[in-house]
Amino acid sequence: MDLVVKTNQKSRSEVSKLKEELARQKSLVRSLKRELRLKQDLQVPDFLYKSILQTVPNVVYRLDESGKIAFINNAIKSYGYEVDELIHKDILEIVYPDDREKAKYMLKERRTGERRTKGAQVRFLTKDQRLNSFENSDSSIFESKTFILESEGIYKDNDIKKDNFLGTQGVASEITEQINTERKVHRLALIVEQVNDSIIITDLEGRIEYVNQAFEKTFGFDEDEVIGEKINIIYSRQEDDTIYKELWDTIRSGEVWKGRLTNCTKHGDYIHEESVFFPVKDNNGNVINYAAVQRNVTTEKSLEQQLSQAQKMEAIGQLAGGIAHDFNNYLTVINGYAELLMAKIDTTSPLSVYVKDILSSGGKAQDLTRQLLAFSRKQVIVPKIITINQTIIDTDKILRRLIGENIELLTQLTDEDYTVKADPGQIEQILINLVINARDAIYDKNESQGQNRITISTTIVDLNEQYNFTHPGSKMGKHVCLSVSDTGIGLNKEDIDKIFEPFYTTKHEGRGTGLGLSTVYGIVKQNQGAIYVYSEPGLGTLFKIYWPLHQGIDRDEAISEMNQPTVKGTEKILLVEDDEHVRNFTSVALKSMGYDVSCASNGIQALKEIKNGEIKIDMVITDSVMPKMGGQKLVKNIEKFDPSIKVLFISGYTDKEIVEKGELIDGINFLQKPFSIVGLGNKIRQILDIP
Repeated sequence: MDLVVKTNQKSRSEVSKLKEELARQKSLVRSLKRELRLKQDLQVPDFLYKSILQTVPNVVYRLDESGKIAFINNAIKSYGYEVDELIHKDILEIVYPDDREKAKYMLKERRTGERRTKGAQVRFLTKDQRLNSFENSDSSIFESKTFILESEGIYKDNDIKKDNFLGTQGVASEITEQINTERKVHRLALIVEQVNDSIIITDLEGRIEYVNQAFEKTFGFDEDEVIGEKINIIYSRQEDDTIYKELWDTIRSGEVWKGRLTNCTKHGDYIHEESVFFPVKDNNGNVINYAAVQRNVTTEKSLEQQLSQAQKMEAIGQLAGGIAHDFNNYLTVINGYAELLMAKIDTTSPLSVYVKDILSSGGKAQDLTRQLLAFSRKQVIVPKIITINQTIIDTDKILRRLIGENIELLTQLTDEDYTVKADPGQIEQILINLVINARDAIYDKNESQGQNRITISTTIVDLNEQYNFTHPGSKMGKHVCLSVSDTGIGLNKEDIDKIFEPFYTTKHEGRGTGLGLSTVYGIVKQNQGAIYVYSEPGLGTLFKIYWPLHQGIDRDEAISEMNQPTVKGTEKILLVEDDEHVRNFTSVALKSMGYDVSCASNGIQALKEIKNGEIKIDMVITDSVMPKMGGQKLVKNIEKFDPSIKVLFISGYTDKEIVEKGELIDGINFLQKPFSIVGLGNKIRQILDIP
């Protein structure tokens, strides 16, 4: 009985437990049903999802586990593809080849559990093979279960089975335009930083907000030194204030201002800049900044000034040569007739004193015209192969007598024994003129101000293309550099600009003619050299002359070794001279020496007489520069009839018909006006007596 009771009790207890478990399971089922119903109530129909995705402008896609396209929305049509032609196609086929390894790596990450990537940039190809850049955001798809343990209050979602990868889903947003814009901005930034022109950006009050590297290099400021400062930090104050007012009025009115400004660096150096200032506007046309682009043209300005100076000197040289030509004609007559008078007047006659004064003054005037011809490069030179060092040594005593004992003369000559082709008299003339100027500059200085020294030095230099570019008038190649420096009073910029002009002098009245340096300038230029001057007030002056080194063999100078000819003669001479007074005097002088003289006023008349056989001549004396037909052309025509006729050219200056680079053309006989009667007679005999 007891056993039956116990058994019944146990059965009732188990049944009770089973009932409780069943109730709990029913409760769980009810909860799951409620959750299911809730989800079903909230679920959006599948067709609606697809409809929404098709209207999205970005490319939405889903890939299967192998990387093939399982779904892609209509946004892909913008790139030439149809949706159907891409379904089941490997995504890598439309990825740009250079980005495929990157895309493969991203797919691999999705398979191994890295569930999400955001903002990765991948380039895709359109159907017509154009390149487009996309920013890609994707995530992995894995199989999962959902558990809701309501009785325990536990909710677990996406319990991932990582061994069951289903694929990838993502959104690709095109950023091609953004990439191109960023690339342009980056490229522009590189250009702005690397350009050689200074670029400045200011706010509307003129405070500097940005400067590029070229600005820092040009002005010597670091960027942080000028940011926030007014742009007038670089003003030189060399400009009139009205130019700055015009500048700011222009850009504030919305216009562009262009012009040349003189600015100042951090260290106080002045620079010249071609400047463009302009307003910077936003997309709405509002001015938000001002900007300036400035190009340093200091070197160009210096070259412009040098070129202008060279052109001015050339023009002055042409004028000086023309004056010397005409003046030499007058001096030929004045000095010639004075010489004839002196031969006829008794030396005890009071008139002889007057004639001597005429001849003396005529000689001084002749020296002046010779200097003018040297400046204008119209004088005839007789070059030889010499060393400038030896010429300096030979001239040393003369130079020391010129400067006196209270000035030290120091010579520093190169050990290299190079030669130049030059007229020794011209080199001596250069040295004397430069040393005299140096002496006077020292005398103008207070004697207590340092040493009184003149230094003459020579070096060998090889002028390169860069030097040639920055020093107009110089030539490339090896040169002897002859330098003359002094410790004198120095020159200001205005004096330097005019120092080589004829009759310009910085000396006190009565101490110079103003022709010394112009003569030096002309000699140097005539010999294809270059001369430059460097000086500052109180710091002395340095002249540098670059003389080309000699190359080649000197021509035969045997003519200078001939025996001295007699003065008189009886030959027939045709005199061709367009100046009536010179023609009359020269005819008188020739007849006084016994010659038979015929005259013509121009080359055409002379040629006509010779062609007609009216005269038989032994020599032609002709001016080289004449209107209608020059002397050289006349002689060429005469030689067609009689090549044995001897010729002597006379002129107030040389021209390109009888000289080349300042030297007489081989075979040319020349006599410079004004000439003396004795000089004319000797030259004629010298020519006629040559076999």
